[in-house]
Amino acid sequence: MYSHHSLLIQRGVVPYLSRIDRRDFFPSRYGAGLCFGLLLATGHAGAQSPRAPVPHRRAPSFTLPVLPTAPASPGLSLAQAQRKAYHQAHVAPVIRGLRRQVAAVLSAEDRQLVDSVQAQMRAIRRRAAPLQDPGPGGSPPPGPPSERHALAQLRAEHQQAMARLAPLAAKHAPFLAALVEGLAPERARWLRELAAIPQPELAADPTRVSDQQWIDHQLRPEVLLISAGEVPATTRRPSAK
Repeated sequence: MYSHHSLLIQRGVVPYLSRIDRRDFFPSRYGAGLCFGLLLATGHAGAQSPRAPVPHRRAPSFTLPVLPTAPASPGLSLAQAQRKAYHQAHVAPVIRGLRRQVAAVLSAEDRQLVDSVQAQMRAIRRRAAPLQDPGPGGSPPPGPPSERHALAQLRAEHQQAMARLAPLAAKHAPFLAALVEGLAPERARWLRELAAIPQPELAADPTRVSDQQWIDHQLRPEVLLISAGEVPATTRRPSAK
């Protein structure tokens, strides 16, 4: 339903990927490119599960958190810390809930495929790690031709891995589309309330990942599927014998 997109929820919070410059990592403005950038940054293409999910009470509207005089996270402005807090309180719990719903409909065979793709992603991540030393601004500097060639090869392998999920996405297409459609009002509210938080770094550099891109990326069928593989087995629906 949605094209390209995303930032990223890691352990229930949003470490700011707006620092990552898509000109270095994302060869296209579509899902595969953004997935690959997230894989290099975090180890996979979706959102990571927190180890201990916290029960979520949905508030009718967002109230900016009370912040200290300096941001809690080094390198974040107060506005970035507010955006991070918003994602943690409002977006992350809903995305985790979607992943649980997707995991509940996956068969044992489905999960086997998802686990296999995840293992392939981890292998790509390990090979990419030495090529991703960040520069002073948080983005890796342009590498030599051999390094750029290696990244191009890893990008191609990543796209091939994600393509393995296409039959599974087609199998569950009606269910996944219904999940995303049902979230449309909440997604609109997120974007409206996030827009009220200043984001001067995006205005200064439009190649950076926006909130809308990040949220829409999490709602892509293949990302929902691969993220569902992270849901603990105890929360999944037992397979029919």
